Amino acid sequence: MVRSTILDISESGCALLTNQEWNIGDIVGLRFIEFEDQTSIWAKVLRWTRSGTPKAIPLIGVCFKTLREEQLGHFSHLGNAIYQKNKQTD
Repeated sequence: MVRSTILDISESGCALLTNQEWNIGDIVGLRFIEFEDQTSIWAKVLRWTRSGTPKAIPLIGVCFKTLREEQLGHFSHLGNAIYQKNKQTD
């Protein structure tokens, strides 16, 4: 398992901060710790920016392949999910 930070997210995919090497076309399983549903969301790597690339952030851009309606609904409430999780740990 690799932990990462999401830089951008939409209904079709997201950008993830990573120093790991990737290949275009790799399939990755994503889980969002803020969501109650921990079912993996499978995604395909469409873009990879290597760590150390001048004036660039090391990241992968992925397109979701198995996003369910219930999971998609979480995206519109992502800020609230993060707030509630932080509130529980305080």
